[in-house]
Amino acid sequence: IEQFFKNFRLPGIYVILPGAFGLDNTEDSKEKSKPKEKPIDIPTEPALILDTSALIDGRIADITDTGFLSGTFIVPSYVVDELKHVADSKDQLKRQRGRRGLEVMNALKKNQYVQFKIVKLPKSDTPVDDRLLELGQRVNGKVLTTDYNLNRVGTVTGVTILNVNELSNAVKTVVLPGE
Repeated sequence: IEQFFKNFRLPGIYVILPGAFGLDNTEDSKEKSKPKEKPIDIPTEPALILDTSALIDGRIADITDTGFLSGTFIVPSYVVDELKHVADSKDQLKRQRGRRGLEVMNALKKNQYVQFKIVKLPKSDTPVDDRLLELGQRVNGKVLTTDYNLNRVGTVTGVTILNVNELSNAVKTVVLPGE
C-alpha cells in the first residue's frame, strides 16, 4: 500500500488515507483513539421513600447516623407539604410534631451516609399513603414508615415497606431466664 501512495499524485488524499488503512502507528494516535472510560453508576440499593410518620418519629435520623441505613432517601413534595401543614397547626402538640419532622429532614440532609432528595411531584387529591405506594412501585423503591396501616396495605400491593417499629422490636435484647 505504501508503494501505491508514493506514486499517487494527490498529496492531500495521501495524508488522509494512510490513517484510514491503519498505517499511522504513532503512540499519539493510539491514545487518541481509545475512548475514555466513564464511571459506572449502578445503584446498589433501591431508593428509600420516607413517609411523614417516619420523619415525625425521628428514629430514622438516629439509625442513619450509625450507618445501618444508607443510600438515596426520597421525600416527595407532598410529604413536605403535609409536614408544613402539621407544623402550622393551632394545636401545640401537632405543631411540635411537625417541627420535629422538619428538623429530622434537615438532619438527614446533612448526614454523610445518605443522599437526600426532595422530589417535586404534581398535586393530587389522592391520599398521601396511596401516592407513596404508587411512587414506590414506579421507582422500585422501599417505603420507610412507622404507620401500621401503610405497612399492611404496602404488603398487600407488593411494595416493600420498612417499618421502624418492626426494626425496633427486632433488635430488642432477648432476656433468658436466669440472666
